[in-house]
Amino acid sequence: MSSERIQITIIRIDDYGPWTQTLGDDREHRLQILQSQLYAHLVDWFASQNGVVFYNKYDEMIAVSNGIPLSKHKDIQRSVAQRFPVNISMSVSVGETPYEAQLKASELFNEVLRRVAEPRSLLIGEALSPINKGLVKIVHFDVDDFTRRWTNTQSVYESARIVRRLYYELTELMFENHSLLFYNGGDNYVSVSNGMPLTRVEQLISNVDKRMGIPLKAGIGVSRTGRKAMQLATSSLEYIREGKTQSKVHVLEEL
Repeated sequence: MSSERIQITIIRIDDYGPWTQTLGDDREHRLQILQSQLYAHLVDWFASQNGVVFYNKYDEMIAVSNGIPLSKHKDIQRSVAQRFPVNISMSVSVGETPYEAQLKASELFNEVLRRVAEPRSLLIGEALSPINKGLVKIVHFDVDDFTRRWTNTQSVYESARIVRRLYYELTELMFENHSLLFYNGGDNYVSVSNGMPLTRVEQLISNVDKRMGIPLKAGIGVSRTGRKAMQLATSSLEYIREGKTQSKVHVLEEL
C-alpha cells in the first residue's frame, strides 16, 4: 500500500576524491573535521524537517526523509554550498521496504553516472505526495548490560571488536529482511525496518544470543516520519531498560 511506503534519500559529497587530493598529504585531520561538521549540519537540518540521517560511508549518508519534498532537499543543497568547500548530490526514492527505496535511489545515481562523469549538485528522484507521508518503522537495538559484561572486563579495543562483530552480524541479518542497519554509538544499533514483522525481530534476537552469546533488546517505533519513529523506538527501549516489561522487544506506534 502506498500509505506504508518509506522515502529514502542518498546523500553524496561531490568530487570528494579529487577535492581531497588538492589539500596535500597532510590532510587527514582536515578531512575528519569536514566530514564530522558536514554530518552534524545534515543531521540538524533533516531533524528540523522531521527526518533522520545515518552515516553509510563517511562521504555518503542515508536519510529517512518521509514528509520532506524535493524543494526542501534543494534548500539543504544551497545551505551546504554556502557553508562548506564541497557540494552534495541527492537521490530520493520510495519503496515498500528500506532496501527497495535505497536500491531505486542508487540506480538513479548510477544512470546519471553512466552519462556524466562528474555530476555536481544533482537532485533526482521522487518524493511521497504531501498528503501521504508514508510510514517509517525503526528498530533500536541495545546489548544487555554491555558495560558489566565487556567494557569493565576487557581492554577498550577488545570490547570495540565485539561491537564491530555484532554490527556485521546484525547488518547481514537485517539485510536478509530488506532492512538497513546503522551503528549508533556505544553498543547501540538502529535499523530502518519497514516490512519486517515483530516475530522476525524476536527471532533475530534469539538467534544472535544463541550464535554469539550476546543478549539484545529492541525498542520499535512506528510513525509517519523518521524523527518521530526514532523517538518512539528509543522510548520503547527505555521502557524495557526500566523493567516495565519482561519482553526483549517493545513497540510504540503513533500514526
